[in-house]
Amino acid sequence: MTDGRHTNTRERILDAALDLMSERGYGAVSVRDLADAVGIKGASLYKHFAGKREAFDALIARETAHIERILHAAGANATLDDDARAYVLLDGTQLEALVWESYAPFFMDERVRKLRRMLEVSRYADVRCGALYEDLFVGRPIALQRRIFDRLVSDGVFAPCDTFLAAQQFHGPMLMVMGAEADADQARRFCAQHLEAFNEAHGRKA
Repeated sequence: MTDGRHTNTRERILDAALDLMSERGYGAVSVRDLADAVGIKGASLYKHFAGKREAFDALIARETAHIERILHAAGANATLDDDARAYVLLDGTQLEALVWESYAPFFMDERVRKLRRMLEVSRYADVRCGALYEDLFVGRPIALQRRIFDRLVSDGVFAPCDTFLAAQQFHGPMLMVMGAEADADQARRFCAQHLEAFNEAHGRKA
């Protein structure tokens, strides 16, 4: 797994925020906790951030950009046409690899795992954390899958169906595996089994 620790003080504060908030939640971490984790005085932290909320905002911006960057590097941001054609043209092994690439960072990148835990543990106590969790780990993946399924139905690859429901059915089990803290090997095996069952259920055609 990658971790990507930083050396300058501002980034070290954000690293500490990610570590502590992924364990305790946003509300249970104080400015003093962050300063202590970095080894600076509480007053020194204010040279970098106006307070905990500003540090949190910077952390979310940094980690969201990180997720988008590594997904792009993995090829998960291919065009909709490319993704749709993959369901038709690739054999089972290639399709499995393509789908796994879009999920691998959620299991193999430690920063992404910590971000998910941070938002998940805080989602009911902090409205914004809940909204970010829904956006990054639920809404965006489901929206992408729905667009792909819309195209597959339009092209006659899938039988007509409720594509929003299909997208939820596809992503939901993968989200549950994330929440169970499965390791990458376990997650990949599950992804392969899930994809096979999903394609059988929705009648993928040659």
